[in-house]
This record gives sequence, structure tokens and C-alpha cells, in this order.
Amino acid sequence: MKKTIISIILSLIVATVAAQTNHYPGTTGTITKSGYTYKYRNLKIHESEIPSILVLYNAANPYLDVNWRHRDGTPLTPEEIIGNSPNSEYFNSNQTIAQTLAMVNGLFTSQQKAQLRGKFVFIELKIDSSTGRIADVYFRIERNGPFANIPVETYRSIEQSLKQNLTFTVTAKGRKMNYLQLSWPQEF
Repeated sequence: MKKTIISIILSLIVATVAAQTNHYPGTTGTITKSGYTYKYRNLKIHESEIPSILVLYNAANPYLDVNWRHRDGTPLTPEEIIGNSPNSEYFNSNQTIAQTLAMVNGLFTSQQKAQLRGKFVFIELKIDSSTGRIADVYFRIERNGPFANIPVETYRSIEQSLKQNLTFTVTAKGRKMNYLQLSWPQEF
């Protein structure tokens, strides 16, 4: 009986430790899987690193480190950078925000959702301004938060689902940009 109880306790400890594995150690890293490669690095804002936040992304992202600007090369106005204009001036989506949130939430297991309850991941899209298709998907996660315990396969599923199911109709104003941006905090 004593051995059985000890066995159960050890199993629970092992399961808890396995569920809390940080998949993204260090300030930068590369994770290669069958058919894709993801990278992560500290978040940078105006050349300053924020070591508590990681950006996770597909290494094949075409707009990685490309400055957001007008197609003719002119820089954005402060209003455009800050985002004072509503997104509808640049594009419209084929899905509502509620549908998009539900789609992303549906890609996490119930165990992951329980672990993430009350927390959020920041998701950023870069949209091709010619086609209205999603080109890049970025995830901002806390380095030591629960989203760092989520394996890259889950983030890959989110990226693929967003790219397959979410499209945008780009307005004339939006087509003047080299790409468009959309981001939101995804809370569980």
C-alpha cells in the first residue's frame, strides 16, 4: 500500500513537471520540426530589448524585420504608427473577432486552457496588402509565463489555421502600405 501511494505521488510530480516545461529557454533560439522552423527572441521596442517577453515566429516569415511603410517608401505618419485610424480604413475581415478568438481557443487542449486561464498571449498578424492573405504570425509570450510551456506545434497549428481561415479585403488606402498589421491579446 505504501509503495502504491508513493508511486502515485511520484507520477503526479512527474506529470506536473512535464506540464511546466519551458520550451523556449534563453534569449534566442531555433526549433526545427518536420517541414518548418520557428525562432524566438527577446522583444525589441525601438532597439531596446525587453528580456521578460519573447517573440515566437515562423523563420520563413516574409516581413520579418521589414519596417512598416508606404509602398512608395515614404514613412508612416505618427497617427498611422500609433493606430489612430480604425482598421476598417485599411481592410475588412471575412470573420468577426469572436469567431477568430474561438478558432484560436479551440486549438488548445482542455489541460492547456486550464493552465492558461486568466492569462493572455499577444498575437500579431502581418497581412499582404496586395492579396489580403496573412503573411506572418507572431506570438508574444512571457518568458517564464504559462505560454512558454506550450509546445511549438500548438503555435504552428494556430498560424496555419489563421492563414487558412482568415482573409481580408484590403481598401485603396490599405493597398498603399507594404503590409498591414493586426494584433490582439488572446485571453483564456
